[in-house]
Amino acid sequence: MEPKDLENKQLSKIQEYTLLIQITAAAVGSSLLLILIPNVETITFTAFFVGYLFNKRFAFATTLTLILTWEILASIIFAFSGITFLFKLVAWLLVTSLGISAKRMKISSPLEFAAFGLISTLIFDILVTIPYAFFFIGQLNDFFTIILTTFIFGIYFTLLHTISNSVLFAYLPKFLDSIIPVLSLRYERFIDITEDIVQQFTTRSYSGTGILALNRRTRSQSVVLTIISIAIIALLVTSMVQYYQTEEIQDDDITGTISISMNIEFANLTTSIYQDLNISSSNSVFDALLVVATVNYSNYGSLVYIDAINNVWSNQNLSNHYWIYYINGQQANIAANSYIVKASDTILWSYEI
Repeated sequence: MEPKDLENKQLSKIQEYTLLIQITAAAVGSSLLLILIPNVETITFTAFFVGYLFNKRFAFATTLTLILTWEILASIIFAFSGITFLFKLVAWLLVTSLGISAKRMKISSPLEFAAFGLISTLIFDILVTIPYAFFFIGQLNDFFTIILTTFIFGIYFTLLHTISNSVLFAYLPKFLDSIIPVLSLRYERFIDITEDIVQQFTTRSYSGTGILALNRRTRSQSVVLTIISIAIIALLVTSMVQYYQTEEIQDDDITGTISISMNIEFANLTTSIYQDLNISSSNSVFDALLVVATVNYSNYGSLVYIDAINNVWSNQNLSNHYWIYYINGQQANIAANSYIVKASDTILWSYEI
């Protein structure tokens, strides 16, 4: 190989790594800024974006780098997500494949991108729900029923995740309109998008006059306003459902026949709770928890699953952390409403994988 060819190859590699790092940093950084908002993230958007705009090799390499970087940082903040990581890996690679498919279909309108945002989110949420079902498989034998019910009872997060991604995806045409000219100056060799699609984006804001241009703007605005309206309505409805699911036992309901200790550890997200309680000997761990904290929960038949304690939610922002309780130092293997407390029990609720 000639020295000049070798130099050009090395320069190409440097450009590739530079672009890959920039995209990864932007996606991970923005997702970290949104980490306190459950299931609002930019990684799914980025995985689709790289599949749509770049060649396959670069797209999948970027997605893999992005996922590994995110998982490392999430592990530092929370903990390693275990087997769930493999399902997230598959899900985000599938989202990149959806971006490639959307490119082949030559989609370009906000509504079309929003639809792909919805599909991408559903694929991710369903796949990530599968390992969660293993947690209940010992108590309830119908594996697919658990996946379905988990998905349904987590509809608040699914809706929020779906709506946020659909809105982000709907803005992808404008994003591409802005970024394609910039990327073309230095990274044209990695871009794999046909000229006719490029023209649809780069002329979208400027082509057409009079009624035609007005109609195009009106249609785009209508799509965005419709998605935002649906988002507001869905959030209001699901918030009301979650509010009425929350139950708090008043102090006069406690008969005080036995004494127990209740500890709640929030994985450093908020101050831990330590409290000695006098409660009825017929109360369950779930009843005792309601005394000391605000609790959101879901019913799976006769079983109760804890969704949130003091607004710290299970799987918050895809962290794969859940509320698990221990009795006298031993992890419990039954639902919280199934274990009746005994005198001098020490109960620990831990936010962990």
